[in-house]
Parts: sequence; structure tokens; C-alpha cells
Amino acid sequence: MVLILSHSSQDYPSECVHDWLCAMGIPCRRVNGADLVGLSGFSISMSSKKQLYQWSGHDLNVDEVSVVWVRRWMDFAYFDAIGLPDDGGEDLAGEIRSYRQSEFRGLSHYFFNLLKDKPSLGSWFYSGKDPSKAQQLLLAADAGLAIPDTILTDSRQHLEAFMNEHPKIICKNISEIGFFRFSGRGLATYTAVIGREDLADIPDTFYPSLFQEAIEKQFEIRVFVLGEELYSMAIFSSDDSQTEVDFRRYNYARPNRTVPINLPSPVAGKIREFMRRAGLETGSLDLIYSRTGEYYFLEVNPGGQFSMVSIPCNYHLEKKVAEYLVKKSTHVQRTN
Repeated sequence: MVLILSHSSQDYPSECVHDWLCAMGIPCRRVNGADLVGLSGFSISMSSKKQLYQWSGHDLNVDEVSVVWVRRWMDFAYFDAIGLPDDGGEDLAGEIRSYRQSEFRGLSHYFFNLLKDKPSLGSWFYSGKDPSKAQQLLLAADAGLAIPDTILTDSRQHLEAFMNEHPKIICKNISEIGFFRFSGRGLATYTAVIGREDLADIPDTFYPSLFQEAIEKQFEIRVFVLGEELYSMAIFSSDDSQTEVDFRRYNYARPNRTVPINLPSPVAGKIREFMRRAGLETGSLDLIYSRTGEYYFLEVNPGGQFSMVSIPCNYHLEKKVAEYLVKKSTHVQRTN
């Protein structure tokens, strides 16, 4: 049986892969992170004889699981939606929210422990094994990929020195994109250009931030890696001023042109070597193809979206992921 770990909202790939598995007649189950937070009534039983996960009258016998697809797990915005005390102020509400998230991580560890010996595709949550963005850059460089010059600093003096070396720089998240709710609106952090005119508004010391040289690009590339196979798409984000710096600032009125692209064999080989060094079997990589004709590695998301590559390029990746899971499951059954 294939077990899919996901979350309950906005995960179209999980739904498509689940549908393909069902169409192929492959037994499969799906558990969402929110299923562990009182939405369905569950229990996790562990003993020397068996491990069992139960929810809403259904049992998940761990012995029947042949492979796990670790796709998504929990949208932490959920913790903003469940009830918090009206009295005590925002400080207390924030502390309760943080405590609930911490407890959920601990609870997840119990659940993941039931599956720790199962073959899996994807990256386990909260394991600490995934390389950070800084580690990714170093691993990519070691694999022979070009990376932008990068500095992490809290000093305006060091930032100004970095500016002196590069005519144009950007500031981006050190870890993940930040999402905020303000006055009924949803706000997100994006990559932004930092110019010398901004220095006057920057204090001598500031919260540690990541800066990179801005690569003049012909286009961006999203690469979905599945085992040894690479599926690539060119994104002509530089043709639109709104998406020129960060294509995630989608222009729905004028979407970027996207086309399939074949990477040169040497670049593809370096990507495979990077994935091997990073200990990743799958993931979505962001690259830049510069105006000087060089491929620059930016980052990899082990749980990144792939439908944005699959649908425009007709790669049918949802079916390929389903087949890959079946192959892993069949291989395990044969070796056992």
C-alpha cells in the first residue's frame, strides 16, 4: 500500500497522484497533518507487537504500508484559525499558538516514528536532515554548478563593501518565504533589489539578512528531479517588470511565457551530483540562465510544487510520480 502524507488544502499534486494510483488499482491511503489535530478523532498505538494509527473509525496498519510519499504535512496557518482565548492579549495568544505548534511537531514525531523504516520518496518533516539554503549553495558549488556571490550580514558596512564589488544586488529570505496577515490582507516576502539609495535608510546594524549579486538573466528555469530524471521548464520572467526580480510575484493579467527546455548534459550531470550530495531523491530546483550564457543554481525545495512544470510542459509528472512510487513499492516487495 502507498501512503501519502500531505495537507488538506492547496495541494493539487497530492490529489492528482492519489487519483492516478487509484486508476492503476494500487491500494493507497492519504493522511493529512490536520488529521492529527482533533479534526477526525485519532489514536496512535505503539507496543512491542504492533503499531497502529486509527482515525474516524479507520485503521492504518503500518505493516501494510510498502512505501511512503512524504509530500506535505501541515499548513501552520491552521493554528491561527483555531480558537484562542479572548482575554490575555496578543502576547498570550502568540505564546499559545507557538506552544501548539511545538506540541504538534512532537506529535508528528510519534507518527513518523511508526514509518521510519519504510521506503520513502520525499523529505521527512522536522528531521533536520535537509540542507539549508546556505548548505545548498556550498553543495552546488562543490558539484560544479555556478552560484551567485552571496553574503549573510547584519552590518551596513559589510553590505556597502559587497555593493562595491557588485553593481546590482538583491535581498532574499535566509530560510523560507514569510507570510503575514495584516488588516484582513495576506502579505508575503519576496526577493527585492537593493540599491545605493537604500543605504541611507539602513541602520549601522540590522537583523541578519541574505544578499546576493543580481544575475542578469535571459530566463529562469524550474527543474523537477525524480530519481535520475530531470524535467525542466524555462520561465521568461525577465520580460515583465513585475516578475523580473522574483517570478513568484505572479502577473495573472499577463502570465510569463513558459516552455519545456532540455538542459545541456554537463549541467544535468552536475544537478544529479548535487542531489546526491544533498541526499535528495526528488525536489524542485531554481536556476538562472544568465545573459552571458551560464547556468546559476539558486536553491532546491525538497517538497516543491511540480504541477507548475507538469501542466504547461505536458510532462504528466503526477502520473510519473505515481508510477515511481509503485516501482519503489514493487522493488521492496520483491527484495523482501
